[in-house]
Amino acid sequence: YYRRFWGQLIHRLAMRHVLGTQKRFVVQTDHARYQTGDEVLLTVEAYDADFQPLAEDRVPDWMLHGTIGPASAGTPPGGEREVVLTQVRPGLFQTRFPVFEEGEFAARVLDPVTREPAATEFAVAARSVEMAAATRNRDLQVKLAQASGGRSYEITEAKRLLQDIPQNHQREIVVEEVALWNSWAAFLVVTTALLAEWFVRKWAQMA
Repeated sequence: YYRRFWGQLIHRLAMRHVLGTQKRFVVQTDHARYQTGDEVLLTVEAYDADFQPLAEDRVPDWMLHGTIGPASAGTPPGGEREVVLTQVRPGLFQTRFPVFEEGEFAARVLDPVTREPAATEFAVAARSVEMAAATRNRDLQVKLAQASGGRSYEITEAKRLLQDIPQNHQREIVVEEVALWNSWAAFLVVTTALLAEWFVRKWAQMA
């Protein structure tokens, strides 16, 4: 019994010393950088001084309250928006929200134990022009086609596209290199020459 008691006591004291208060209430986002239009997942791991999940008396209705605003200090009034995190399991609270403005932002959530806000920062960059306007701009498509000397086609005119492509027939010349020793004509010439020499030698000996 005493071994179990002292073991748990030492574990709690050591855990508190190693982790500290910053690890007891942790605010974080699923990414450090986003693009405009993305959705941010904000997560808070919240525990009490003994690193046990916060009880309901500390978290009324199992909800934590926070704000999203510029990361720089001295944010003007009205420059932040409120967020509410709900408990998904004991000690874990989450919420999602979209971001539409670029810049450096901070998510600040009130710690119900210390009554001080804990924060995490994230950045939002502007989305590329192609992704910002995903719909097709038909007028721009026609102008680009005319500027390059081409034509613009709709999906229903796909059959015309093949007909309108210029058919430039070009004669292709293929040069094939054949080794002289691998030619039947060369073989016949060499064989004929050898036979002729043999007949000449025979005729000369007979004469």
